[in-house]
Amino acid sequence: MFVRLDISQETADRKAWEDLLAASGLRPDPPYSAVYGIYEEGRLAATGARDRSRLKCVAVDPAYRGSSLFSRLLTGIIAEAFDADINKLFLYTRPEAAASFSRVGFRTLAVTPQGITFMERGRPSLSEYLDRLAREQPAQDPFEAVLADTVQDTATSRKLLAGALSRPSRSYVFYRDDPAALDEGACPWLEAFPQILCHDSQGYLIPLADFPAYFLPDEKERVRAQAWLEASLLGDRIAPALGIKRLTLGLDRRDPLQVIYLDTVRQVLDSRLDLTVIPLDEGDGVLIS
Repeated sequence: MFVRLDISQETADRKAWEDLLAASGLRPDPPYSAVYGIYEEGRLAATGARDRSRLKCVAVDPAYRGSSLFSRLLTGIIAEAFDADINKLFLYTRPEAAASFSRVGFRTLAVTPQGITFMERGRPSLSEYLDRLAREQPAQDPFEAVLADTVQDTATSRKLLAGALSRPSRSYVFYRDDPAALDEGACPWLEAFPQILCHDSQGYLIPLADFPAYFLPDEKERVRAQAWLEASLLGDRIAPALGIKRLTLGLDRRDPLQVIYLDTVRQVLDSRLDLTVIPLDEGDGVLIS
């Protein structure tokens, strides 16, 4: 029986859910929009969770692997998401699970050398999203991409844009936060910069804090995985589709995780894009490398 699980209290359901995750080598990874389960013979045999459009914490009891439980679980989660007006889902998964997700309609977007896989299901697909952006862009070259965590008018946002505006190019600014922010008039301050093309990233680029960690207990490994997947998407798919030649991002060198992120991005891009790093831990200088 496919059901929603209430894990907000210390109940038998929550204990069964935690035990099933542990048996699958996973751990809880809030927040959740909803948590689901399938009971077989009176015990929790499969579970999965959704954080808005991202799936996480999908596990099947080892005794039931190879059965139809995985497909039944994903079918139920996909249907519930559709009822909530979510037509596209994302997930990050370990290599041994990627084939199972592909059999229920998920498409691979990027893969790390360790096999950690970023997948999507639904529409608009990444190709359709990029086609729309390409149709909307002015016929002017060159372009660069600027990555920012929030669309809000912050000191960090202005510093990133100042670096991009110092060069004779048009800039795609991709915001990692809630896509609805752009529909709520959150960036009127950008109207003064017509050379800035402001876009939410539609879930393809997400803040580091939102990267699912339920199967990556080591924080440094998690940062490297996200950086590799994000840089792969930028270098292999987004930049070629939109004519982007340069990437601008911020770095607080006091944060060792941000340093790891930058080092991994450099490794993946390997000179395919010129990289501009805006130091966020000092004055208004711009580092170009």
